[in-house]
Amino acid sequence: MRFLNRIKRFMPPVLDPSEMDYGHEPIPVQLDSFLIRGLELDVYSDPVGGAFYKRRLPFFAWGIQQRSKIELLKKPGIKVLHIKDVDYHSSVNTWKDALFQLKEWSLLHPEHSVVYVNVEIKSDSPGSSSKWLRRMGFKPAPAFDLLALQELRNSAEQILGSQIFTPVMMKDQWGSIQDRIQKIGWPSIEETKGKFIFILEGLTADLQELVLNANQGEMFFYYGNEQDQRVGFVLKNNCVGHELEIKECVEKGLMVRTRADAGTRESRMNDLTTFHAALKSNAQIISTDYYRPDKRWSDYQVEIVKKKEWQLLLVECCNHY
Repeated sequence: MRFLNRIKRFMPPVLDPSEMDYGHEPIPVQLDSFLIRGLELDVYSDPVGGAFYKRRLPFFAWGIQQRSKIELLKKPGIKVLHIKDVDYHSSVNTWKDALFQLKEWSLLHPEHSVVYVNVEIKSDSPGSSSKWLRRMGFKPAPAFDLLALQELRNSAEQILGSQIFTPVMMKDQWGSIQDRIQKIGWPSIEETKGKFIFILEGLTADLQELVLNANQGEMFFYYGNEQDQRVGFVLKNNCVGHELEIKECVEKGLMVRTRADAGTRESRMNDLTTFHAALKSNAQIISTDYYRPDKRWSDYQVEIVKKKEWQLLLVECCNHY
């Protein structure tokens, strides 16, 4: 973070280094030691390979190499990281490696409760949003297109296969996902043991159409409008002041994901206000970066609370070492 601070004055406000000064344990450690059952993976397309091998930001810091020296990043395939060229360290570098880690962990724990995997699709980057940064050598990220979506699906199907609980299984013989929810609800915990549920986030309108037209919706759920009968998951990141709105979605049987914290603000201030609002809202999935405290700032920690047997913590992971 020291070298990032040096050029903070040149970066857009959304790239404030203080907002990125956090890290995560490897996936198996999160699942085992912290009993996390929700993960987030930020994914970028890399059809040619090498798009993320060099990191431009170290150019501005003495003694830090631009080359990652991670040979795997030279190969084609979907990569896992937070922000191209800026916040790129990850405990797992590729989509396939993340899936293999999930598979290996699951084989060791065949009776595990369902694990939710939030997959945030990214095509934006500092180099694609700023002409000045492009002049400084920050390159745009490859577009996430139909081929990338197919790669996302094919890899998940090949590696986890029948362990994925899909929208097709959810819909079953009913007219739509929401029709099933209204008639018989979600499957039981027992029915989903040993399974994974993938939810796509960050879909543009065009990408959502691609997901549906290419039958990607048969494999992956996606966050959408609560009025859409095909939608089972709703994203409500801001829960403070929106508790009743979230409760209404939950009462309809929809699965709602909200946040307990964002960046490092709550940890620095030791402020549980947002987490308490998330609990009050009855959202089933609560995102946090602080399943263990960062003692540099405070004792702030979001602990698993069994308010209801289906309430979970979705923890953003794999963006940092």
